[in-house]
Amino acid sequence: MLIAAEVFVLAMLLPVALEQLRTTPALFWLHSLPSTVAIFGAYMFLFIARGRRTVIAATVLQIVLFGLLYSSEGLTSGAIERAYGY
Repeated sequence: MLIAAEVFVLAMLLPVALEQLRTTPALFWLHSLPSTVAIFGAYMFLFIARGRRTVIAATVLQIVLFGLLYSSEGLTSGAIERAYGY
């Protein structure tokens, strides 16, 4: 269900991602795409996890990943925008 929701969000935000790729390609390639791949990878890790410890590790990975990505949203994208002059 989480993977289906993530695919739905990606499909909804596709026009935004294409616009970002057209206007600020460095921000897309250095921030948006890697964070999307990391979130999707964490969902897949949770999906294939079998043991109790593995499921706990996958859940902790997702919590840390979401915390880092969403708490530092302005920091990472702002630094990329300043470095590339956007």
